Amino acid sequence: MQLQYTMKNRIKIVDLSTLIPGPFATYLLQKYLDAEVIKFEDTQRGDNFRLLRPTQDGISLAYQSINSRKKIIPVDLRRDGLDKIKTEIKNADVFVQNYKAGRGEKYGLGFEDLLSVNPHILYCTIRGYGEKHPFAKKGAHDLNILGLSGYLDEQIRSTGSSSLPPMQIADILTSYNVCIQIISSLYKGEKGRHLSVSMHEATLEALTLYNYPQLMSKAPISNEDNVMSGLYPCYRLYKSSDKRWVAVAALESTLWVDFCHVLKREDLISKQFVMEAAQ
Repeated sequence: MQLQYTMKNRIKIVDLSTLIPGPFATYLLQKYLDAEVIKFEDTQRGDNFRLLRPTQDGISLAYQSINSRKKIIPVDLRRDGLDKIKTEIKNADVFVQNYKAGRGEKYGLGFEDLLSVNPHILYCTIRGYGEKHPFAKKGAHDLNILGLSGYLDEQIRSTGSSSLPPMQIADILTSYNVCIQIISSLYKGEKGRHLSVSMHEATLEALTLYNYPQLMSKAPISNEDNVMSGLYPCYRLYKSSDKRWVAVAALESTLWVDFCHVLKREDLISKQFVMEAAQ
């Protein structure tokens, strides 16, 4: 199949998003497509990700990790900021924003507004929930999405308790979803299109392996039916005698046999999927 989108010049992205999903997505597009990313930040609202500790010279190191190579332009959307943004939109390929419903239109940055400036623009909106979801007009953070998507429920059913994940899983899954949709549209040569990416839907899609069996059976799947639930000796975390942890992922019989030989516990070879042997 012939590539529809020919990159005579670098892909240019105008990024008005904040926090993680949008900026991490444009970071990935910059890294892998060598895209030019211009990130506008409202001088009154700013990007709160700048404040996340630890900081260096007053700016979050996490913020710097995904934004340092971008051209950052502070603007006041209540004065001449809109004109500056539209000037860049005229020859841009992609526009990314994560405003709450209606705020983009309020600032004159809605899809129709920018389409009149550049009829070829690929306009990407990132929100917490889909347009038909009951919470469509509400904001959301990573933890809200993990709760509503069923991720935290899976954690509770598997371990009997729940804890804060050490990374923003829903945010990152959404970033990759944004990248896939943008690259797909560029590949197909789509122009003047509005991509609406929901964090909730992106996370549900990523959890297909877990949610689909439950949808088909119309009931929660037992942990005993999930060999990766941590109930079986071949796939779980073990605390070692020196108070560290060992991750064992030996689903294939050959790996399990090798593992048992290393431990000099050949008696466990036949007990790869015997729950009692995991104790």
